[in-house]
Amino acid sequence: MKKYIYENDLTNDIVKDLKPNRRTVRAIIKKEDKYSVTFMQGGDVFMFIGGGINEGEDIIDALKREALEESGIEVEPIKHICTIQNYSKRKDIEYWHSDYYLCRVISEGNELNLEDYEKENGIEIRWYTKDEMIKQLRDYPTSHSFGRSVQNRELLAFKSLFE
Repeated sequence: MKKYIYENDLTNDIVKDLKPNRRTVRAIIKKEDKYSVTFMQGGDVFMFIGGGINEGEDIIDALKREALEESGIEVEPIKHICTIQNYSKRKDIEYWHSDYYLCRVISEGNELNLEDYEKENGIEIRWYTKDEMIKQLRDYPTSHSFGRSVQNRELLAFKSLFE
């Protein structure tokens, strides 16, 4: 299932021939009746665990790597939820292609392998029920310059899980 987000008056006609600036994969990890999300304290924004897919890397390998690095949780993907093509314009038009997967926990408590900016921003894993997650993503008053945009994208993906 594909979803599209156009920001800053962009339309499909303007962006139809663009290639992604960044291709990412994100994990929505379910444990019992709760779902994981990261809160970047320095960035003041909620987003799902994940990140960029390295050149030549398989998408599922990237998903597992990112989950383990950022959360210390070894995951197994259960299903692909959606792909979000997010177009925005800051200095230039940016196109982020993000695939979201529902995952289950295989093991926890593994060593984190955070990048420097992640360490500096203080990543914290939080767990919420479905209703709590929707409320956090929808209502949290992020102060990050494009935090609202990120949280709206994550909310769209999370709600797609229940369609």
